[in-house]
Amino acid sequence: MVKKKVMLPADEVDLATVKYQHEIIEEPETQVIPLEEDGKPEERVEVALKYLPEYDLAMSWSSDSSEPFRYWKIRDYAYAYRSKLTTPSIVAERFISAIDEFKNISLPSIVVSSDPENIRKQAAASTRRFEEGGTTFFHEIRPVEEDADSVARLRSCGVIFVGKANMHELGLGTTGNNPNYGYSAILGSSAADRIALRPWFNDVFSTDITEKCEDVINRLTETHGCKTVEIVIPELHEMRNAHIVSIGSESVCTLNPDFEDGKRAKFTNDTRTNLALFRSFTASDYVAAQCLRRRIMLYLMDIFKKVDVIITPTTGMTAPLIPPAALKSGETDLKVSGNLMRFVTLANLLGLPAISVPVGYDKQGLPIGLQLIGRPWCEASILRLAATVEVLFL
Repeated sequence: MVKKKVMLPADEVDLATVKYQHEIIEEPETQVIPLEEDGKPEERVEVALKYLPEYDLAMSWSSDSSEPFRYWKIRDYAYAYRSKLTTPSIVAERFISAIDEFKNISLPSIVVSSDPENIRKQAAASTRRFEEGGTTFFHEIRPVEEDADSVARLRSCGVIFVGKANMHELGLGTTGNNPNYGYSAILGSSAADRIALRPWFNDVFSTDITEKCEDVINRLTETHGCKTVEIVIPELHEMRNAHIVSIGSESVCTLNPDFEDGKRAKFTNDTRTNLALFRSFTASDYVAAQCLRRRIMLYLMDIFKKVDVIITPTTGMTAPLIPPAALKSGETDLKVSGNLMRFVTLANLLGLPAISVPVGYDKQGLPIGLQLIGRPWCEASILRLAATVEVLFL
C-alpha cells in the first residue's frame, strides 16, 4: 500500500533544519570567451567578430543568377557597406520602394507600421558611422516610450529598424494570418501533399523536408567528420499537451485583464477562440504540465550526456495554404499549428537554446529550415554549427 505524502503546515516547519540543495546547472562551454557587459555594444560586436570564421568573399558573393532567393547575412551587408558597394541609405530606399509596391498591388504588407522618414533618418546615421569608420489597440494601453535594451544596443551598432513586422495577433497562431493587417506567411502547400513518415525526424508532410535535412547531416559528416547518433525522446505526445497547457495558461494570465476590461470585442475571432480554449485549463492541469516539463528535462539531460546537439527539421510542413475566407475573419486550425510546431515545442517548453537555419526549398519553392537544439547555456555550440551549415548551403 502506497502512503500519501502530506506537507506539514508552514508554521510547523523547522526552518533551522532546512538545507538548500544546489541544483546542478550545466557550466558554460569551454573555448567560449565571455565579453564584459560594461563595454559599448558596438565595441563588443567588434571583439566578437574577431572570433568568427574568416569572411569568404567568393562564397558569399556568387554570380549565379539561377538561385531562387538569396539569404543575405549581416556580414554580407557589413562588407558591402565597408567596401562602399552600397550604403545603408541606398538599402533603406529600396526597402521603402518595396513596401510601396506591396501597397500598390493591394496585397497585405509584410509590416504593419512603418515610417519612411524615420527609416531614412536611421539609415543616414548608419551611413555616417560607416563613412567615419501585433493588435489594433495594445499601443493604447501599453505605449512604447523607449527602446528595449536589446533594441537600443542593436541601434547603436548601426541596425536600421524598418517597421513592426506582421504576425498572428499576440502570437496565438502559427500561420501569420492576422485579419487586422492581412497575412505575412507564404501561401504554400495543401493537405493533399501530406506524407506521414517515421520515426520522429521523418514525421513530416513532405519528403522534400526529410531529404534536405538529411542532406545537411550527410554533408556535415563528409566535410567535418561529425558523428550522428539516433536518440529516443520519451513521451513526445504528453510533451505537446504540457506545452499547450503551459503556453495557453500563461497567455490567459497575461491577456485576461485587457480581455475583461472592455477590450474583448477588439480581439480577433481566432484569438478569442484560443483564449476560450485556454480558459478551460485548470490549476491542476498547469501543475501537471510543470511536473511533466521537469520530467522531460531530466530525459534531455541524460540524452545530452551522449550528444552535443539535437538536430530536427524546423517545421513538420512548409508554409500552409491560407483559406481565402480566413483572410478577413481569421482562423483557428490547431492541427496545422501542431504540424508547424511539431519540432519546436521541445526547446520552447524546456527553454533550451535553439536556432533555425535555412537549408533550401521544396519543389514548390517554399523554404525549409533545419533546427539545432543545444544544452542549457551552450548557445555558442549551436551558433558555430549554424555558421558551418550556412557555409555549406548558402
